[in-house]
Amino acid sequence: MKKYLLSLVFALVILFGGMTSVYAYAYEDGSAIYPFQSYWVLDSEWMTAGETKTAAFYLDYRDDYLEVPVFDAFGNIMYYDYAYESAPPVVTGCVSTDPSVINVVYDPAFPNQLTYIAGNPGSATIILTYGYAYSNGILVYYQTEANVYVEPKPLTNIYDCEITLSKTTYNYSEGKIYTPSVKVVSDAGMKLTEGVDYTVSYEKNKNYGVGRVIIKGIGDYQGYKVEKFGITPKKVKNVKVKSPFKNEATVTWSKVDGADGFYVYRKKSGGEYKYIANITDGTYQVFHDIGLKAGESYAYKIVPYVKDDYYDEDVYGYTYEKPIKREQDNCYFDGYTYYFYPEYNWMEYEDTTSYYSKKAAKYALLSLYDYSCIKGRCKLAFESSGYGKAAGKVTSEESGKKIPIYVGEAHYDYMIYLLNKEIVKGNMNDEQKVKAIFDWMAKNCEFTKDVKDYSLLSEMKQYINYTSPSFEKKAKKYEKKIQQQIKTGAALCSGTEQFRYDRGLIALAYRKGSCSYLTPMFNMLCNVNGIEAYTVSGDYVESSGDRQEHNFSFVRLGDKYYWYDT
Repeated sequence: MKKYLLSLVFALVILFGGMTSVYAYAYEDGSAIYPFQSYWVLDSEWMTAGETKTAAFYLDYRDDYLEVPVFDAFGNIMYYDYAYESAPPVVTGCVSTDPSVINVVYDPAFPNQLTYIAGNPGSATIILTYGYAYSNGILVYYQTEANVYVEPKPLTNIYDCEITLSKTTYNYSEGKIYTPSVKVVSDAGMKLTEGVDYTVSYEKNKNYGVGRVIIKGIGDYQGYKVEKFGITPKKVKNVKVKSPFKNEATVTWSKVDGADGFYVYRKKSGGEYKYIANITDGTYQVFHDIGLKAGESYAYKIVPYVKDDYYDEDVYGYTYEKPIKREQDNCYFDGYTYYFYPEYNWMEYEDTTSYYSKKAAKYALLSLYDYSCIKGRCKLAFESSGYGKAAGKVTSEESGKKIPIYVGEAHYDYMIYLLNKEIVKGNMNDEQKVKAIFDWMAKNCEFTKDVKDYSLLSEMKQYINYTSPSFEKKAKKYEKKIQQQIKTGAALCSGTEQFRYDRGLIALAYRKGSCSYLTPMFNMLCNVNGIEAYTVSGDYVESSGDRQEHNFSFVRLGDKYYWYDT
């Protein structure tokens, strides 16, 4: 009767005759050998969660032989038998120490490869067992192992996906909440699912303005992206076209709630509408068009738009924070009125050049219509589908109706108002008004260059204290009235760019100054009476023949212009 006897043979590798002697644990009947560690067959791998990878390996004859002890009946070793490999190696098993991290599949149809299936992030060891059959029937099993490291799956930023809103412009309706649906497609062309791949929220989606859709990545996606849509005024009402001045048209309309500005389109009789101007202030109700052909009919279309007033609309990021409301950093604020300067504006425009910059040049050196009206559209604004339109014929004659021309700044306009009440009386015609203004200044104003030294102003008589609280209060109230006239087309605005620094203010308050002070003062008093007057710079020749710089007034009376030197 044979007994199973386990003999321990010390592991030893002896090089002999080009063959390797292998010692191992063995059963007496040679039916099996306990597995033990062999050389490396597999390589370590780095994988990403969810990834599947094929790992190749190669098994060959080891060129080994076994020294197997032969025992007598008493268990004594009589001699050693030698066994040689009799067949190619065979894989007998393959396992993972943590299948939740890495699962491994061996298919005998592909004897030289394993399939790794990465699961959760982490690490696991792959143990491959394979055996060799020897000539004496003994099987020797070997094991090799390799570590596999599974990294978290990299998330795709939702910002890189193609996002489409079902609608990008709505006409405002009171009480309605606007929630355009969202379609998100990955860069690989796969349509994503809301609630699985992303979430959607809305901001500023109830009132006039630019609504915001915030798409945040979840699951396999991260980051966020902001898409926008416009909530615009429905329509512009009561659009009218008149021609009070030669070769000009004045377009007016009713106040439009919620408008940030207006695009102006124009067409000739029988033609098509073409965009011509951008009124960047939504409180305006007038557009002055100049340089037109007399006798021609023109039609105008006024389209309101809304523009965004928040910073960081499309920031590539991972944590969403509500944006910061923009300040009016594009404007100069004098205490009462904002003056628009497109070149300093946060909003981008196609062209910030004034609509009147070239056309007004043939009228005079100063444009009376340069009020936040530029040539280019906004690069980020939403145009309403509603609009108003009207047509009119351009006259070749003046209507005769005088329209006051204000500076558009509270301190200037209120001082001019006070002085004009003192100077212009009764039913004077234009010539009488200009004469009264000129005579009053000749009598009450002093030509001096001392006002250029600000330290001397405290020693001079100030006729109007334009910094006192009582003046400020009255000026502010008066300016509101003026601005309403300007914005509705009942008055024009010359702006403050005609004055150097505060010279116009000093001339009005102290009634002193050189030509660069008194000339604009004369012009402002003419303008408030609807009489066009401009400053023109030039030289005068002294008796010695020397030329000196000087400012003159260029005044229009009827169809003629006259020079005045104050």
